[in-house]
Amino acid sequence: MSIGEAKVTGSASRIIRTGSFHHCTLLVTSSLSSLSSVLQGDPYITTSIATASVPSPVTNLASHSRDVILTPGHVISHVTSSYLARYDVHFPEPELPWKPEQDTAGDVMVVDALPESVDEPEHKTWGWVFGRTPKFTRSFGGRLEVVVDKGVVVEVSDRRLEEVIGTPFDQTTIQQML
Repeated sequence: MSIGEAKVTGSASRIIRTGSFHHCTLLVTSSLSSLSSVLQGDPYITTSIATASVPSPVTNLASHSRDVILTPGHVISHVTSSYLARYDVHFPEPELPWKPEQDTAGDVMVVDALPESVDEPEHKTWGWVFGRTPKFTRSFGGRLEVVVDKGVVVEVSDRRLEEVIGTPFDQTTIQQML
């Protein structure tokens, strides 16, 4: 979605044999200067089969809201209710592990204490974080090129570093070897 030429959304997805993952970002009141700095990719990756990110001008929804103070809570509530109405979805109110309280305006949910985060040990493993990375080539200052597939070094351009072939990609270790 865009407002004029500036995007307010971004998304990424991944489809695997057993399922799919989708991530969508909606800029409501984000720090756009911080956003730019965290979205910079590794400039030394010379080839990749991953879908390339397309840099675009961005803006916040709240910057274009004249009559209402727009918050992420407003947007979540509106998107959820619009989706449920559009697709005629009905389900019972969920039981929350905390007690929310509505403010007097009915717009903000005040939460006394959030539950502990859901522990997903699988999502912290090397296999989850790096093991599914699409094949890419990373250059080390023109002195070396390393081909990595599913997080493992599969090829190096300098025979003196062949010992890293078959090992998990570790940029720091390779830089120290140069």
